[in-house]
Amino acid sequence: MLNYHEKFQQEIRKARDGQGKYREELLEQCRFCPFTMIADERLLIASHIKPWAASNDKEKVDPFNGYILSPLYDKLFDRGFITFTENRHVILSEFISPFTWKQINLKNDTFIKALPMDDKRVAYLKFHHESVFKCLYISKTIILRNKCAACCCYIIQFFCHALRYRCSFRAVFKGTLVKHSQNLLSDWKLLKHIF
Repeated sequence: MLNYHEKFQQEIRKARDGQGKYREELLEQCRFCPFTMIADERLLIASHIKPWAASNDKEKVDPFNGYILSPLYDKLFDRGFITFTENRHVILSEFISPFTWKQINLKNDTFIKALPMDDKRVAYLKFHHESVFKCLYISKTIILRNKCAACCCYIIQFFCHALRYRCSFRAVFKGTLVKHSQNLLSDWKLLKHIF
C-alpha cells in the first residue's frame, strides 16, 4: 500500500509525462486547444507554463500551471517561441522568421479568445516571460538577454537559409535573393541591427 508521499511522487512522475491527475484536471479547465479548437484528447498535450525543471513539487502537479495545446503550439510555447499576455494576446518571438510565422498563420498580438486566464496563470506566465520566452524586443525597447547567443542563433539560421535556398553567400550579402527566400532578408536586417 502506497503512503501519501509515495502517491504524490507517483503523480509528479505522471505529470512529467503529461499524464495522470495533472492532465485530467487540466483537461477539465481546458477542454480543447485554444488555437486549433481540437478537442480530441489523443491529439492534445498538457503543457507546463513554468517548466517542469524550474517548478517545485506542488507546481509540477498544479493544473493552473498549464495549458492544453496541439503539438505545434505546445512546441512553440515550450521552446519559448510564443508567450501570452494576461489579456489573452499571443506574443511571437523574433527567433522564428516572419516567413515561418506566415506559414504557421499566426500574427503577433492576436487575441486568443479561448485561452484560459486567471490570477494563478498570470503568475506562472510572469516566469515564462522572464525565463522561457526568447525575445529581442519588449515594448519597443531592445532587450538582449544574451547578445552573443542571440547573434550566434541568427547567424546559424541565416546561413542555413542561404544553403536551403541555394543562393550564394555573396548574393545574400548583396541582397540579391532567390525566389521563396523572403525570410533571408528579414533575418539579415535583424542581424545588421544587432551588430
